[in-house]
Amino acid sequence: MNDMIKEAVEYAAEHFLKGVDQEKAQGLEPDTIASSLQELITDSAGKLDLGNIVSQLKEQGLDSIVDSWLGNGENSSISADTIKNLFDGEKLSSLAAKLGLDEDSVLSGVTNALPNIIDKCSPDGDLVDMAESLFNSVKKLF
Repeated sequence: MNDMIKEAVEYAAEHFLKGVDQEKAQGLEPDTIASSLQELITDSAGKLDLGNIVSQLKEQGLDSIVDSWLGNGENSSISADTIKNLFDGEKLSSLAAKLGLDEDSVLSGVTNALPNIIDKCSPDGDLVDMAESLFNSVKKLF
């Protein structure tokens, strides 16, 4: 399980960087991005909450997008506006400040990262309940 978690976090950080203007992303370290993304997708108790994220997206009628992330095919894209509605503005602002990026860059990065972390955390189409283990494993990486 730890290898899958490590791979998911690294993969999400890579995709975050692909969504950000390379000039703005200069100097950003993948481990900083990974830990920042982990903070973004945790609940108020500090546990990762991918199941809740998936549920919220499905409640917004985005079943086909979420299903593409959970399935084995290509991941459908998500809009920056959807990301903005999904996450608390304070969390997004905090992520931007921590990474030294503007909010638009963060939104662009998260739109690339989120589908990929959910995809990697859903082998065989089932979202793995790894709230505690993912949080602890990410902390160990840095």
